[in-house]
Amino acid sequence: MPEKSYYCQLGLIFLTVLLTGAVTIVEAQPKNADCGPRIRLGSLLDNLRIAPDGRVSIGRLYADCLPDPARQSQSGYAYHPYDGGRLAAEIRDASGANYATFVFYGRKVSTLWELDRYETVGGPAGVKPLAAGGRYELRFLIENREFMKFPFRVGVAESPDVYRPQKFFLLDGPWRDYAEIGYPNPNRYTQLRVWLRGVPASDPNGTPVSCKFRIVREADSKTLAEGAESYRLAPEWQLATLSFAPAGAKYGEFPAAALLERDGRYRIELAIDDKPYGVYRFEVRDRQFYVSDRTPPADFGVPLESGPKGFALWRSDK
Repeated sequence: MPEKSYYCQLGLIFLTVLLTGAVTIVEAQPKNADCGPRIRLGSLLDNLRIAPDGRVSIGRLYADCLPDPARQSQSGYAYHPYDGGRLAAEIRDASGANYATFVFYGRKVSTLWELDRYETVGGPAGVKPLAAGGRYELRFLIENREFMKFPFRVGVAESPDVYRPQKFFLLDGPWRDYAEIGYPNPNRYTQLRVWLRGVPASDPNGTPVSCKFRIVREADSKTLAEGAESYRLAPEWQLATLSFAPAGAKYGEFPAAALLERDGRYRIELAIDDKPYGVYRFEVRDRQFYVSDRTPPADFGVPLESGPKGFALWRSDK
């Protein structure tokens, strides 16, 4: 029996796409010809922090497809607050009020851009506290032109530790409602990639949770693949990669080819601590994954990264 724990909250990975019909294919990695500047969601969720006083700080970020700045810096950073290109992020609420402006140092590392530090307009006093329950956008701009927005909500929770009382500001957003099925090639493993988050707990190592998951063919309700993973979750989001094994086998890879070889409808069932969390439905046609006729929220403006064979799924209750 899995250990009892607080309910974990799930945020689920999704690549910004336009869904245009009853059933539309969704490939998670943009083609090079269509590549536009974007900050990787994983680095945002890993490094965007809200302190107990409600003020935001940002750690190291990674970006794809940033243009080379026209203004060249004399330093090793192509983007530089003082003498290079200007890459900034602003936090604003629905009224347009500004809560912080960060201007990054950015350099290209292999095929990625690394934003490893920043200056804050107005210094520390320029960062204003966010309000619990508030809705905000982190807007990214190159030379004052917006290229991406990251909408989020702010929740709050208290630590149950009576010896170390602490307030936690929790980051919430549309990514919690998506998952992604993916594979490196059809003859290798199949995985479900999701974002997990726990709630404040007395244990500083996080809340222990158990995830169980399976792929079911809807035509005959046959379980084709399954798996189980355990995690310790903190109040911050973390990526969980859930790998499927053939049904009835404790170990081994479940190849995507086993799904792609037969057209039909399938679903992935996910349970947390033996409690149903969500169902993710997809279809296979002509050796391709397709998703159902659901569209992302209107405010979902975040492009998410993944491997070359990743397909976004929508969470439903049943």
